Amino acid sequence: KSESRILPLNCMNIECLFYHKNNNKYLIACKDQLINQESSLRHIFSLDKSNLSQPEIEFTIDLNEINTVFKKNYSGITAKIITLNPSSISVHPITGDIYVLSASNRLLAIYEYNQLKNVYPLAEELFYKPEGISFGKNGDMFISTEGNKKGYVGGQIHYFKWKN
Repeated sequence: KSESRILPLNCMNIECLFYHKNNNKYLIACKDQLINQESSLRHIFSLDKSNLSQPEIEFTIDLNEINTVFKKNYSGITAKIITLNPSSISVHPITGDIYVLSASNRLLAIYEYNQLKNVYPLAEELFYKPEGISFGKNGDMFISTEGNKKGYVGGQIHYFKWKN
């Protein structure tokens, strides 16, 4: 049996959906800012499985904060303004950290207790367009990338072994 719902989100571009089984809720990421809202903010919503019609803001991605952390940690990388538009979201099975992947500017942001922990640039040579992130039960991470539509680069899945 399938069921359809229209969520009351002020978002035109929902890019990711993740079921967080430990919290029994869904995480929903808007790729762009909310309609008629601040352009430097992206929102991650949560939706409790027992109440599928009342999404709440779980946390907010502040692009100004992303840029501050990026410039502090990667001062050697000359980059204009960094944009993080979520393309995928997942929760690390061991740490509980929320990983937000962005195909825009090829970034990975990690949130601990809904606070930005770190931002990592992903090498353009390896990550043509990172669009998916997932974890194995043991914490190993997988990132999938789209291929170039002209066939220059095929889609790939990158594997990262978890080391605690």
